[in-house]
Amino acid sequence: MKRWTLLVGTMLVAACGGGTKYYLVKDNSTGQTYYTTELNTLDNGAVKLKDAKTQTDVTLPNSSVQQVSKDEYNAKLFAPATAATPAATPAAATQTTPAPAPAQSDTPPKN
Repeated sequence: MKRWTLLVGTMLVAACGGGTKYYLVKDNSTGQTYYTTELNTLDNGAVKLKDAKTQTDVTLPNSSVQQVSKDEYNAKLFAPATAATPAATPAAATQTTPAPAPAQSDTPPKN
């Protein structure tokens, strides 16, 4: 009886304790990133998912899938959109204005 109870308890923990898995999926051809908890690999190797941001179904023929923690998933999913950083625009960050040339007078120098 103890074995049976232990077996049933273990099965319940395994069935309920699996929990939700969180994925960050990147489309390798466009660089677009998707966040999902629903991920299916199709027979042809494509990945089908439901994007958590837009709630749309997406099928990606060429993608990279990374399982992430719930905290990382939520942080990236709900992060505010950011403007371009200076690192993203190095030309603007390194552009300098040349110093003005010294003023020239109209009168010739005296000897």
